[in-house]
This record gives sequence, structure tokens and C-alpha cells, in this order.
Amino acid sequence: IGSITPSQSPIKIGTVTGNFSATNNGSGDINLSFANAATIGGALLSTNSGDIQIYSGDELTISGDISCNNLTLEAEKSIKNNASGVTLTTATGKTLTLSAKEGIGETDSALSLSSEKIVANSTTGLIFLSNNKTADFDVATTANNIILKSTGFTFTNVQTDGEGTISIAPDTSTGSIDISPADSLMRMEIQENEALNVNFRSNTAGIRIENLF
Repeated sequence: IGSITPSQSPIKIGTVTGNFSATNNGSGDINLSFANAATIGGALLSTNSGDIQIYSGDELTISGDISCNNLTLEAEKSIKNNASGVTLTTATGKTLTLSAKEGIGETDSALSLSSEKIVANSTTGLIFLSNNKTADFDVATTANNIILKSTGFTFTNVQTDGEGTISIAPDTSTGSIDISPADSLMRMEIQENEALNVNFRSNTAGIRIENLF
């Protein structure tokens, strides 16, 4: 349904006033571009073993579980859940990519994920993610907070260049945080005369932090 490789060719969709469904029962991809706000997920959107890529010209709301190989969600406004227990899942070794101008997740509601590699970028909004696997994170926002919960962490990049708080904590009693130059880089950048609060919490023996700057 649409194509992702070898060339980008999404199915373009205008305003949806009723129910929306897109099901690929084979191994192909799904690539959809909504002109306006869209609600996706669960039985409304499925594929066996392909990739899924969704763009919204407004807000993107997740109404049910989505599971595929690589998953890419992009919204001109925000990406959020509208139901508890909804999870975005990518296959082993695959990437979950989230991009939104006004926020990913909400202040009191994390976007629930199950992925080993997570890339998230928000232009001005909050990023609040809760992941149930050990994952590598590449996360950035401007002038807002980053809240990450996961079974375990490695980092490619975590960056905010405004007055924000970065909070990182395992969500299980055996969760771990590993930040070292050997395999990862964590960057926290602030503008001159601005304050940045960084909070780490570990449920195990400690947190290893080496030569971040």
C-alpha cells in the first residue's frame, strides 16, 4: 500500500470523517500521507512483516497497537495516544522513528514503545517515551523536557538546547543505564545563560558516566 523503497510513494489521503483501515496481509510496506489530522492503530492498520510509514499534516493519534519491521511516524503538530495500553512495536534490530513539531507523548501520558532503536525529534514540544526493551536512544528537542523510561539504555544522542529537564530512569527493578564513549555519545546542550537540569536514576548498583564532553 504505497511504497517506501526503492522510492517514496505514499498514498495521499484527505480528510477522513468515518472509520479508516489499511491492511497488508502480505510482506509489503504501508506508506500513507494524511493531509489533515489522523487516528491510526490496531485493527485499523496492520502489516505482516513490512515497514510502516505515516505522515500527518496535523495531529497523529495512536488508537491501538501497531507492530511491524521499521516504523516511522511524522506529524506537523503532535503524536500521542488516545488509549491506555497502546504500544508501538518494531521487530528485533529494527528502528522506530518519531518526528513531530509540537510534542511526542503528553505531560501525563508517555508514548508506549517496544523497540531496540528509537529516534525521536520534536521541534518545540515535550518528548515523553516509555519503552519495554533495552534500547539505543537518539532523541532531541528544542526548549522543552525529555523524559525517557526504558528497561535499559544506551545512547547515540540526547539533546535539548533550551530551558528543559532531561529525566532518564529504568522502568524495572533490574534496569540499567550505560553511557560511555566506547559505544555511545550523550550530548546535552544549552544556550548561554540558560539552565538545564539532568536527572539520572538507577535501580541497580549505580550509573556509569564517562567523558561526556
